[in-house]
Amino acid sequence: MTTSIAIDIEATIDESLPAFVPHHEGDMAPPPYWRVECIGMALIANYITEQLVVVPGEDERARLLAFASRANKARPGPQLVTFRGRGFDAPVLDARCMKYGIPLTYMHSPRMDHRYSMGGHFDLADHLNVFGAARAAKLDVWAKLIGLPGKLGTSGSDVKALIAEG
Repeated sequence: MTTSIAIDIEATIDESLPAFVPHHEGDMAPPPYWRVECIGMALIANYITEQLVVVPGEDERARLLAFASRANKARPGPQLVTFRGRGFDAPVLDARCMKYGIPLTYMHSPRMDHRYSMGGHFDLADHLNVFGAARAAKLDVWAKLIGLPGKLGTSGSDVKALIAEG
């Protein structure tokens, strides 16, 4: 039985929306501006990865439908695990599902709404920087700290070019 679902998304700017105008240099576009290009999931039971999944779909709508279908069946709901997912992945998935009228009930159970509770949504970045009390570090740094390879030559800023390359 799956006890946790770890997710990570890759996204690009939806150029069909009005242009995002940053207020400060380096401002990132808000959730509705991001088009979901890829959703990766790890299904975990008792701290052991059962399955790694790249959510299938020819286009964003199909990917979101497949993700929502799988996630919404997970009742009463395993723990959602992300890294900075409270600030990006979860709100982007919410916004983009809203665009297509896709219910994402899994993300809106009462146990998911408590930021400082790790019962529904465990955001590893929140935990590691003590909910903002410590300076944040990237996942790449945390991975290397414990002997894992971290990023292997690409980053989120490469997504658009990688998609264009096929």
